[in-house]
Amino acid sequence: MSLDALGISKELLIFDIIYLSVMLLLIFLFIFLGIQAFAIGGGFGSVINSIMAVGAGTGAKQGSENKEEKTKPDTVKKCVKENKEILESASL
Repeated sequence: MSLDALGISKELLIFDIIYLSVMLLLIFLFIFLGIQAFAIGGGFGSVINSIMAVGAGTGAKQGSENKEEKTKPDTVKKCVKENKEILESASL
């Protein structure tokens, strides 16, 4: 019922799940082929693998910053209020 109100049919939902599953498999394939391409022995392969690990760690750290700002009570209350106004609006 609520999916109909949002304009989402059962067929569209199935299509999206299949599409996203294929995209996820392609991402994994890309990652594994990339690892295999740089998994050569020797000093060069070690340097490349180390750089990849440092890059992944840096990206993970940048993604985890500023979580305290998002979880402050005032920010959460503001988000809840905005969502409540959207849900209670007559446009739905």
